[in-house]
Amino acid sequence: MTELRGEIVRLKARIEELEKKNPTQRLGQSYSVKADEKRRRDADEKKSGKPTTHGSGKDQQASERRGRLPNQEKIDKADHHELVLPDGFDLPQCHPGIERPVWRIRDGKATLVIWI
Repeated sequence: MTELRGEIVRLKARIEELEKKNPTQRLGQSYSVKADEKRRRDADEKKSGKPTTHGSGKDQQASERRGRLPNQEKIDKADHHELVLPDGFDLPQCHPGIERPVWRIRDGKATLVIWI
């Protein structure tokens, strides 16, 4: 028990010593208000420095195309078309129904392949 009290006293002294070296300065205003003002100021500067490219003026994207490409665009960009048949089926027996764009590694390079 006396060992714990001695350790507590030693740790309290260490805390006081560290606080003297680097005291925490209290801000005169709320941190969150200050941070919010800075975020708004930065956003306003960003808006004013970048011209609108399209849309209603609120949209600041650099290009009109964002997100996924439609399948037809992928099919048009494909480097290779490949017919995939189940085992035991001949070409005259099969009627291709769906074209599926898939990525494959060919010669160490990613290429778009259409499975029919």
